[in-house]
Formats: sequence, C-alpha cells, structure tokens
Amino acid sequence: MRSPPAAFARRFAPFGAGIDAGSPRLAALCLRTGSLEQTRAVLHEHDVRHVVTAEHTVLVDPDEAVGTILEFAASR
Repeated sequence: MRSPPAAFARRFAPFGAGIDAGSPRLAALCLRTGSLEQTRAVLHEHDVRHVVTAEHTVLVDPDEAVGTILEFAASR
C-alpha cells in the first residue's frame, strides 16, 4: 500500500491515512447538504461510522462507503 499525500491524510483524518494511493481511484467525495444536523442524525440512526471534523464537516468511514471517504459539508 502506498500512503496518500500528507495534505489528504490531514484533511480526511482519521480516515485519510488509510487510503491506498497506489492506484487510480475515487478516494474522497464532498457532498453538500442543507442540514448537517439531519445528516448526522440519519448516519447515527443507521449505525454508519462517521466523525465530525474541526471544520464542521462530517466524514463517513470509507469502510461504510465502498472504500471512498464521504465528506458532508454545509451548502453555501
């Protein structure tokens, strides 16, 4: 396994460092949502592993999303 760039690993901590950067792939996807609170509630209700970042986004564990980190951010 080849480690991802440090900036990627930091942005998507705690999941970013575990992504294999050795081959082309969709490593992370940012999705905008009208309600981060509702998004967190749905993830929690369905026992989906996730964390809230210091930047107030929600990251879904890539093991929950076919190997891709999902990042939910507030709509602009």
